[in-house]
Amino acid sequence: TTNNGTTNNQTNQNANTEGDYTLVRDGEGPNQVAARTGVSVDTLFQLNGLDPNNYMLYPGQQLRIR
Repeated sequence: TTNNGTTNNQTNQNANTEGDYTLVRDGEGPNQVAARTGVSVDTLFQLNGLDPNNYMLYPGQQLRIR
């Protein structure tokens, strides 16, 4: 795994969880993204600077998972 993330473009396009990021899929909320990627919802919020009480996820949005 690289720290600069420049080699993760191909995996990001496929919403793959092999890199440090994933893409939000249509209809997903934080619980679904967390379950699919194997991280906790709290970790998802913390890594992405999201407020658990006020957030918005969009299909295609890139989220950090590690």
